[in-house]
Amino acid sequence: MINKGLRLLILSALMLSIAACQSQPGGHDENIISTSHQAAKVLVNDAAGGANPNKPLIFASLVNINNLESSSSFGRIVSQQISTYFASSGYKVIEMLLRQNVYIEQQQGEFLLSRELKNISEQHNAQAVVVGTYAIGKDAIYITTKMVDARTNLVLSSVDYSLPMTSNIRSLLKNYR
Repeated sequence: MINKGLRLLILSALMLSIAACQSQPGGHDENIISTSHQAAKVLVNDAAGGANPNKPLIFASLVNINNLESSSSFGRIVSQQISTYFASSGYKVIEMLLRQNVYIEQQQGEFLLSRELKNISEQHNAQAVVVGTYAIGKDAIYITTKMVDARTNLVLSSVDYSLPMTSNIRSLLKNYR
């Protein structure tokens, strides 16, 4: 677990990234990537007992808090960006998009069925699953991501943040046609 000073520094950097995004007319959506990476940094650094880079992690699409069986391009891309940070930091990341025994509904993303989660976690000896939700507000989207122990379902770390609602984020939230 990271000390409070380092956690405050990371959270401050996350907030500065968000503030920079909000200060620009319409927001700079490229900050979605850096904000996702900052959130991932908090998850990995704040994991109870530490995250082991040698044990695999599984990532699921972020889902709409009002419908836990629904995602969007936004939920899928943020999940992919978070997993990219872990992979580029030397963690073993299981690519769920290539698995056939994960419930994948067209236009929705990957959702881990609870009975399958235990099997997939055991099959890959995964230490944790990274999951998340988002809530759509008028002027912002609110995101929560959690690293959850694959065997006990205990939350190892979590982070909450928001992004300004820009036209690009609105577009990512729309269903495919």
